[in-house]
Amino acid sequence: MASSSTSPDLPTCAPTWTTDENDEDVRRMVITPGMIERKADVHRDALGRSYNQLPDYHGLCYAITYSNIYEMCKARPRDCKTGEKCFYGDRCFTIYKWFERLEAATGISRHNGAHEGELPNGTLIVMMVIACSDKVETVPRPAARIQAFKEFLRTKREPMVKRSRQPRMYAH
Repeated sequence: MASSSTSPDLPTCAPTWTTDENDEDVRRMVITPGMIERKADVHRDALGRSYNQLPDYHGLCYAITYSNIYEMCKARPRDCKTGEKCFYGDRCFTIYKWFERLEAATGISRHNGAHEGELPNGTLIVMMVIACSDKVETVPRPAARIQAFKEFLRTKREPMVKRSRQPRMYAH
């Protein structure tokens, strides 16, 4: 099993990772070995400036809107299992505390497995990456980690596979 306690140069920026799909630690991001050896390609933009860009990757993830996070916390002001307070009245603080609970339960946080995005209608979403791979055919499906996300999100749905495009990295 390969793993790291520091972030390798991967697009997931996960604080910990493993290549073992059966790892029992649900706080570790599961990646395929092909993600470790990835190199950035050099391209030129329309103005002739060179930039590096890592290849796309495929992530197994759940997505949720900020409105749904707030409404989910409002519907259950206290966590049934722990008794922890989930709803604070204030929208921003409720969502902030939800992210704290997400990190405690799954090991991901903003920009470390939880990434913001926007739907075509302008709705902001949070994509929570469970596992990722360089190829869509080899995306891992770690059962314990998926179950931890299902319990946290209170859902029975299976996660979806989404392609993520890496940003351009310009040299200064």
